[in-house]
Amino acid sequence: MLIHLPLTLGALALAGAFLLGVPLGFQIASGLLGLGFGVALIVFTFAVWRAPVTSGTVIAVRCALGGLLVTVTLGLLLGGFFGWGLSLPVVAITTLHAVWGLLGWTVLLVAGIADQVVSMFHITPPYPRWLSRGFAPLMAAALAAWSALILGGWEIAAQAMGAMLAVGVAIFAGTTLVLLAQRRRKIGDPVVGYWRISMISLLASAVLWLAVSFAPALMPWSMVEWLLGILLIVGFAGGVINGMLYKIAPFLAWFHLQAQLLGRTKIPHMKQLLPDAPVRQQGWAYLAALLLLLAAAAYPSVLTYPAALALGLTGAWLGANLWTVWRNYRRVLFRP
Repeated sequence: MLIHLPLTLGALALAGAFLLGVPLGFQIASGLLGLGFGVALIVFTFAVWRAPVTSGTVIAVRCALGGLLVTVTLGLLLGGFFGWGLSLPVVAITTLHAVWGLLGWTVLLVAGIADQVVSMFHITPPYPRWLSRGFAPLMAAALAAWSALILGGWEIAAQAMGAMLAVGVAIFAGTTLVLLAQRRRKIGDPVVGYWRISMISLLASAVLWLAVSFAPALMPWSMVEWLLGILLIVGFAGGVINGMLYKIAPFLAWFHLQAQLLGRTKIPHMKQLLPDAPVRQQGWAYLAALLLLLAAAAYPSVLTYPAALALGLTGAWLGANLWTVWRNYRRVLFRP
């Protein structure tokens, strides 16, 4: 409750603050988000540093928590700028906040979780050991160096370090796609599609970053920012979150039914709690929304509202599918 409730209310307050431009909204959001993230960081860091085995996943999650700490700190500084008028280099801090949140937290966290779940859920070969254990520390170090160069005004060196970060991201995304292509389970699994969309989006964002870094005349920077944000937030992060929810929610429902009803009644398997058909259908809707958003970056006057509607519909569809799991869980738990 000390994590979920403040983060939910804080996100709503922050959205309202940006829409209304009222300093009080940023003050409330900063307090709520600072509380939620603060508790999460303390609890998660304490847990992950007590892990008895230092696997590739543990290493990556430790690095990701460091990235989250930097992201939250920079976000609270920006909250101070908007809420209390602190004098700060707001453009540089905004850039650092976005990159640390997307790369230092999200990419490293997904890399750590992928090291565990891609081979387990989808029966693929494991990640190479050098990538499993070395990717997150090297990316975190490169990100720290890039941040220092940005703050120091060393533009050419920062550009080179940014290219290294993009290459590292591309290596992780490409390796994951290769492993998914080598999966030994030939039965169709719609969740694999979400992982592929996620990794293709991540790979595309790395290629785009490299392209505009060395050929800035390729397209306007304002469009590049939109494309990167859509690819990394909606495509990469949204794709893997959608896919993992479809694995985690039915498994938890099945697990708790086993614990409470084993030997008393027949327990439905995970595919009965959530069939593949609605997952696959929502996946196509999600892909359509992503493509519409990307097209809207080029033609905003025509496609912004259709893309927003598609994104809202695919989110509602995800909620409906998860509600199906909850409804089936309750039906089995309380049936006569």
